[in-house]
Amino acid sequence: METVAQMWESFSKVIPADAPDVQRIEMRRAFYAGVWGLLCSAKAVGRDEVSEEAGVAYFESVDAECRAFQADLLAGRA
Repeated sequence: METVAQMWESFSKVIPADAPDVQRIEMRRAFYAGVWGLLCSAKAVGRDEVSEEAGVAYFESVDAECRAFQADLLAGRA
């Protein structure tokens, strides 16, 4: 299992070498914010008042949303 820092290092390789420092800084902030958002969602799903069925449905919807974004990205629409 990777740390967030390790995931960032892998991801950051897509940033062009000549990108300005501000782009690298803002992308890193956005990356960590995305991880934080998903972590908060996972913790919320783990609460007693959230049924297993609702939790599974939530993560399935997140998965579908990410797959749709990937399809749009690959098609040049994102």
